[in-house]
Amino acid sequence: MMYNCRFCGSHTKACGHDFNKKIWTHCENCFLYQQDISSLPSQEEEKKRYQEHNNEPEDANYINYLKNSTELLKPHLESHWIGLDYGCGPGPGMKPALGKHVHDVHYYDPIFFPDTTLKNSFYDFITCIEAAEHFYKPKKSLAKIFGLVKDNGFVLIRTEFFHKQEDLETWWYTRDPTHVCLYSLEFFEQAEQNAYWRVVSHNNKNQILLQKTSAFPEQ
Repeated sequence: MMYNCRFCGSHTKACGHDFNKKIWTHCENCFLYQQDISSLPSQEEEKKRYQEHNNEPEDANYINYLKNSTELLKPHLESHWIGLDYGCGPGPGMKPALGKHVHDVHYYDPIFFPDTTLKNSFYDFITCIEAAEHFYKPKKSLAKIFGLVKDNGFVLIRTEFFHKQEDLETWWYTRDPTHVCLYSLEFFEQAEQNAYWRVVSHNNKNQILLQKTSAFPEQ
């Protein structure tokens, strides 16, 4: 059975099932792995799952997690900059995590902080921590992120990179049914060739820093 890639539109084929018996496809054009659209969770199922996370800005462990998640970004920050934490969840904590590194951090989450005024804002940097794997429409979501950051601004994404040697059925990251997109370094490097962004740095595991190089076309 053929499927369509929700990022580049190419035809894809099923590449396996995860622990929850959901079908996954792999796009050989843009290298994105996606859960089949027929099995995507509802927004209520998503919200219930997110509320199980213990992410509170008063929790020192959570703030330390955010600090560790932004190590690639910190050397590039300037104290007058304003950033956006995209997909911040119910307990935003990026502002205290970055502290004196920046002037301010705003928050957006389609479920918990759906601020529509974002379309009129342009940020110096955007963080996307453990959110990209939840994108039902990765092209639209990434286009929105890159549309909100200034030219030459930075986008930091944290998500577990999928390596070909991983097995979908046993990999721990696919056990969460709300993880519907899996990214590899190949995905980010392929998009770089299309001049959407340039890869500044990565840790080959779960963090990558991108710099906007041109307008990101939305489909």
